Amino acid sequence: MNEYAVIVDPAKKRDFAATMVLKDSPQLVLGQEFLKQPNRIVHFYDIIYLQQKQRVPYHEIVEDTCQLMKHAALAENADLLVDATGVGEAVIEIMREKGLRPIPLVTTPGGQVHEVYADVGDVFSGIPSRLKIKVLQEIHVPKADLVAAGQLLVEQERIRIAAGLRWAEEARTQFKRFRGKINERTKRKVYEAETEEDHDDFVICFLMGAWWFVKHRPQEELKEQAIEKASLQSRREAETGDWNPYDFW
Repeated sequence: MNEYAVIVDPAKKRDFAATMVLKDSPQLVLGQEFLKQPNRIVHFYDIIYLQQKQRVPYHEIVEDTCQLMKHAALAENADLLVDATGVGEAVIEIMREKGLRPIPLVTTPGGQVHEVYADVGDVFSGIPSRLKIKVLQEIHVPKADLVAAGQLLVEQERIRIAAGLRWAEEARTQFKRFRGKINERTKRKVYEAETEEDHDDFVICFLMGAWWFVKHRPQEELKEQAIEKASLQSRREAETGDWNPYDFW
């Protein structure tokens, strides 16, 4: 898989759109001979870019993303993840028209991860519909799975923020105000900003990136970092050990 993930959370014009870049930074961690611990490779994930804009038209979000994806470090070495929930569908369509290859993630309230495939002509405009080649259209991911992945990286202290980022303090604030709540009507647990005045766009970007990296990291590289189905299920059902943003920093 690629070294970087560019994550975009589009928004309605009155809301904040956010972009984050996560870098996979493997490091050698020396073992402890007296504890019989071998040397191992640990994958840290560095937040190296943050951007937040309000009242921005969809085409501007796409243009910003196009410019970002042309960066020397990211070109052909970054997966483009886009929140396809809500208005994201329109942004993704424009991205594909511009030649980008977004991976849409649709957040669901429950169930299992589900990849949706469609004919290439139905996904990318300008390609003859007679070509019956199937390509990935979108991935449906339970929000609890995204949160579980984020928890895992936070608990293992493998998330770092690069120094000097303009929006770093805003990101920290969003993490502190992100909560798991029980919906009184559906009785399901929902994860969102603490109040309507708070934002969670950077948190959503982080959770998508965390899920993408952890889920697709080969287990043989570092088995203790893998997310097993049983682990995800237990995290979804657990009444304790919920998302604790104060553990992040």
